[in-house]
Amino acid sequence: MKKLLFSFIAFALSPTFINAQCTPYDCSAILPNYGGICDTLLLDGRINVPYSDFESFIITDNCFDAGLIDPGSAGTNIRITNVDNFSFSGMPNGIAATTNQTSYSPPGGGYINGCASFDGTPTEIGVFNNTIDFLADVQLCGFFPINQNDNPASYVLWMTVLPDPTFTGLANSYCETDGTSTLTATGTNGGVFSGPGVIGNTFDPSLAGAGTHTIKYVVSAQQGAAVAPASDSLEITVTVSAATTYFVDNDNDGYGDLNDSGTAYCTNPGNGFATNNNDCDDGNSAINPNASEICDGLDNNCNGLIDDTDPNIIGQTIYYIDLDNDSFGADSDPGTLFCYQPPGYSSNNQDCNDSDSLINPLAAEIPANGIDENCDGADGTADLDGDGFDNLTDCNDSDSTIYPGAPELCDALDNDCDGLVDEGLVFSDYYLDNDGDGYGDGIAYSFCSNPGTGYSTFDNDCNDNDSTIYPGATEICDGIDNDCNSLIDDGLTFTTYYIDADMDGYGDLNSTGSSFCSNPGLGYSLTNNDCNDADSTIYPNATEICDGIDNNCNGQTDEGLTTDYYLDNDQDGYGLGNPIPFCNNPGIGYAILDGDCNDLDSLIYPGAPEICDGLDNNCNNQTDEGLTFINYYFDGDQDGFGQGNPIPSCTFLGNSYSTDSTDCDDSDNTIYPGATEIPDNGIDENCDGVDGYLGLLLNNEELFKLYPNPVNQVLFINGPKIDLLKVVDISGKIVAEIAHIKSNVINLDVSNLENGVYFVLIESGKTSQSLRFIKN
Repeated sequence: MKKLLFSFIAFALSPTFINAQCTPYDCSAILPNYGGICDTLLLDGRINVPYSDFESFIITDNCFDAGLIDPGSAGTNIRITNVDNFSFSGMPNGIAATTNQTSYSPPGGGYINGCASFDGTPTEIGVFNNTIDFLADVQLCGFFPINQNDNPASYVLWMTVLPDPTFTGLANSYCETDGTSTLTATGTNGGVFSGPGVIGNTFDPSLAGAGTHTIKYVVSAQQGAAVAPASDSLEITVTVSAATTYFVDNDNDGYGDLNDSGTAYCTNPGNGFATNNNDCDDGNSAINPNASEICDGLDNNCNGLIDDTDPNIIGQTIYYIDLDNDSFGADSDPGTLFCYQPPGYSSNNQDCNDSDSLINPLAAEIPANGIDENCDGADGTADLDGDGFDNLTDCNDSDSTIYPGAPELCDALDNDCDGLVDEGLVFSDYYLDNDGDGYGDGIAYSFCSNPGTGYSTFDNDCNDNDSTIYPGATEICDGIDNDCNSLIDDGLTFTTYYIDADMDGYGDLNSTGSSFCSNPGLGYSLTNNDCNDADSTIYPNATEICDGIDNNCNGQTDEGLTTDYYLDNDQDGYGLGNPIPFCNNPGIGYAILDGDCNDLDSLIYPGAPEICDGLDNNCNNQTDEGLTFINYYFDGDQDGFGQGNPIPSCTFLGNSYSTDSTDCDDSDNTIYPGATEIPDNGIDENCDGVDGYLGLLLNNEELFKLYPNPVNQVLFINGPKIDLLKVVDISGKIVAEIAHIKSNVINLDVSNLENGVYFVLIESGKTSQSLRFIKN
C-alpha cells in the first residue's frame, strides 16, 4: 500500500515585469494518460492514496511549467522552454525511475515540457522520502524577454508502502449450522469481501451451503497521477460440511424418539442419537421397529398393534376350537397360534365329536350302543390293550401287562387281577443314601426290586449328609472323621506354623508355634524371625528405608542411606562448616556443596556471576573482575554534558555524571553542545566556539540573518532593508506576506503556524534570498 504526498519546493530569482505574455496551459488533453493540470498537480496532489505492495503501477509526475518554478507568479511572467536532466534518489526497492521526455506546445507555439516517471512492484515496506531533481530552462516574459537557462529545481515525493492485504476471522472449515464470522482486513484496507455466504464483512455458512468455497478480499487499484489497471486480491478456501438431522435415542437401540423433532449436526453426535425418529417407546431398548413381537401386552415392533397375529410372534401357543365347550378341541382342527387361550378354544384336539359335550376322551363308555363316547375308537367290548381280554373282563384294558392270570411284576400293581399287589415276589432291605456316596444311614426299607439312586444295601455311613464321609474314604486334613473309623485326621503329616500378625510372610520372633496338617493360611508363617510382627514393612530382607527403624531385622538402623549436608544460611546452594549426615534431603537451609565464602549473602557463592558491587561474588578472591568499566565525567549543571578527569566505573554514577566531557561551561545548564544559539549576545551557548546564528539557506548568500532556528514563538530577521517578505509552507502555499516594510529588522510571530518546515522569501531592492526555518 502506498500513501503518495507530492510536495514541490523551488524558487527562482524573478524581477518584476508587467504585460506578461505567458499563460499556464492544461496539458491533460495532450497527455490524457497522465491526467491533471500541469501547473497544479504537484501542489494539489492527492494525499493518502493507498497502493498495495504487490500491485504493479506506473505513476508519472506529469508536466513541469511555470507553476513549478515560481508558485507566486505562475502564469503571469514566466515560461518554461525545456525541462530535462532528471535525477532520482530515495526510491524503495522494486521501483524503477526513468525519464520520459514527452514534449508538447500550447496553441500558437511556445514551450516544451519534460516528464519524469517511475514504476514497478515495491519489495519493501516502509516510508520513503523520494527526491526528484531537474533543470528547467526559463524564459522571463514581458516587453523584453530574458532567457535564464538551467535553473535547478526539485520536489519531494513521499511514498508509504504498507503490507499486503490480509484478513482474519475466517476458519478453515464450518458446519452449515455454525453462526456467522466477522471478517477483518489488515494491511491494505478499503477492499471488498466477496464469495458464497458473504454479506458485507460477515461470512454465513448457512448461506454459503455445503461444499468448498473461495472467499476473496479485493482492493481495486487507486488512481494517483497515473496508475496502470491492477488490483490486490487475497483468496482463502473454506469448506462447509452438510448437516444431518439426528434424533434423541434414549435407549440406544438405533431408533430415535418418535416425539423428537430432531437437531442438525455435521458430525455424528455418538451414543444417544439416531438418524430416524421411529421408536414408539424410547425408554425401552426391546421396543423398536426392528424388534420381534412377543406375547407381553405391548406393541414391541411399533406397528401400532399389540400382540398381533404375526406368525413370528414369540411366546404363542397353539389352541384348537372347542365348539361344545367340553374342554377338548376338535380333532379335525389343525390349531391356531394365540398369545392367550381365547374363549371357545382348548389346548388339545382330542375330541372325536366336537358338537356333543357328552363325547370326549373322559366320557364314560356305554358298551354296544353304537357310539364311541370316550373317543377310544371302540364301542365297549374291544380289547384296547391287545392282551387278549376285552374291556369287560380285563381289570385294566389300557395296560397289556394287566389281565386275569398275568405274571405278577414288581410294580405295585395287581397284574393278575386277583386283588393282590406284588404277591409272591422276593423283597430285600434298602437304606436311604441321602448324600449318594453308596452308604445308607441305618433305616431299612423293603423293596422287591432295586429302588435305584438314593438307596443303598449298606447301612454304616457315619454322616449321610456329606458325600466325602463314608467307610473307607480317604482321610483329609479337615478336623473330621472322613473314613468313619472314629479317628480325626489320622495318618496325616503335621507341620509347625507361627503367628504372622502383620501378614508379611514372617512369623513373630516370640511365637512358640502351632501344629497343623495343612497350611492354616493368612496370619501364619513357617518362620518365626520377624523382629516386629505388628508392622508389615519390617521383616528379614526388607528394603531399609530412612525412618530411624531397623526395617530388615539385621540389628542396624538406616544403614547405607545417609548423605552429608552443610548448613546453607543464605540458601544459595552452597554451605559452610562441618558436614551433617541425613538420609533424606533436610530441605531449605542445607546444601550438599560446601565452600561458600560468605554464607550470609545469597549473591556470593562459588561460580556466582560477578556483579559491580566491590565484593568477591564468585569466591575466587578477586573483586569485580571481568566487568566493563565506563569513563564518567562530573556534570555539575546536570545538562547531560560533563568536564574534567574521567572516573572509571562499572555502574551508572547518577545524574551528576555524564559520559560526554565536551561541556564548555559546567556551571550553566543552558550552555552545552547543541544548545540553541542566541546570536550576538557574547555567549557561546552551543559550545561551537562562535557567538553566531543558525540559518538554513537555499543558496550561499548570507545577506540576512534568521534566528532562533528552530523557533516556537517569535522569529527574528535582520539585514538590509526588506521591501517584501513571504512565508511559504512545504507544499508551496503562502501562509504569511508583508509588503512595503522598508526596515532591516523584523520580529515575526509564528506561534500560530503548525509544526513543520517553512521558507522565508525576502526581496530587498534587486536582491532576493530564500531562508528555511523549522517551527516546533
